[in-house]
Amino acid sequence: MVSHSIIYLTPFPKIDSGRREYFVKSAFEKHMGIDVGIYTLREFLNNHPPLNYLGRFTYKIHLYPLSRLCTEISSIFSLKKINGFKAAICLNTLTTQVVRKAFREYIFVVLDYMDVFLKNNGELTSYETKTITKADIIIFWSKALKELLNKFYGKLIRRSEYVPFGIDLSNFDKHFTKANPSEFRKCYGIRDYEFIVTFSGIAWKGLRKEAHGIFELIPALKKLLQNIPHIKIVFQGIDISKFMEFYKKIKKHSLLERTLILPVMRRYDNLRMSLLKASNILLLPSSNWPTIAYAEQMKTFEYMAAAKPIVAHDVPGLRGVLNDSTAFFCKLEDTENFVSNIINIYENPDEAYEKAEKARIQVVQNYDWKILAPKYVKIIANSIFH
Repeated sequence: MVSHSIIYLTPFPKIDSGRREYFVKSAFEKHMGIDVGIYTLREFLNNHPPLNYLGRFTYKIHLYPLSRLCTEISSIFSLKKINGFKAAICLNTLTTQVVRKAFREYIFVVLDYMDVFLKNNGELTSYETKTITKADIIIFWSKALKELLNKFYGKLIRRSEYVPFGIDLSNFDKHFTKANPSEFRKCYGIRDYEFIVTFSGIAWKGLRKEAHGIFELIPALKKLLQNIPHIKIVFQGIDISKFMEFYKKIKKHSLLERTLILPVMRRYDNLRMSLLKASNILLLPSSNWPTIAYAEQMKTFEYMAAAKPIVAHDVPGLRGVLNDSTAFFCKLEDTENFVSNIINIYENPDEAYEKAEKARIQVVQNYDWKILAPKYVKIIANSIFH
């Protein structure tokens, strides 16, 4: 395998150029001239067909510890064939464990902590707790999560920093500028006078239920029909085959005619960009599950960049990025508060777009990748090379 002084190890089989891996790769190339090698656990597993077969089979029958063990073994074998790297940046705790088991303390390990799975009381699982002690430094993507876990596990964490996910603003703007809201409306038969309220992201299940709280939005949206008769509600990023109960709930509340459910799209798909541009309000729901409540959510930065009014649940993660001057907050499970915020935006668009413009300014000044990249590189380079 090619020699790299730094590698980035990710659990994802497909690497999106808008993800953290490429942010890190481009940051080190630009600011230090270092080529970061990106490797995936799926790639390592494919290198060992027997383990690949066993790993897939045990995953299908829900023997997750055995499936994880297959991934760990195949990854350890593959990592030992990579020559000359001094540091490994790991996207989650599984990749962190793999590197430590392969090299013990000989390699500098950065946990670039994306998937922080918390129990209902806000504490980590035993597996996650053991793993955070293996990292030389943890980079949190959420300010609120950094504060929470340092409060609970400060004695176990060697060092921690905060670098948000942010956004590649030049790339976003390039696609957003080309987007055509009229094209989106025409494609889905939405008339020019209809008021579009949008959730755009990827719905996923955690703790056996939908994690982002979109189910709880439905009764509130039903009430909106009385005040905004020409409303169109768009949920983009929902796989109906996995969320049939969501469709049934929409139908139960007689919202099918007013609702458009769209599948997952590529980040900068022209239709998705046109949807964001056509939207009058962007919804940023959360839930009382700490994993979500303390997350800043990648789409937050896209919403801010789009300069559209944001209605968000008032949770620690979102409060770490947004404030009352950049978004309209409502309490979790407070239907009346949620509805009143949307009606307020509908009736007072000038005030709403003032907040949206301030959100755009915030993302330009604080969350653009070109702002975050040198900070990220400095944190890691100072730790590895000095």
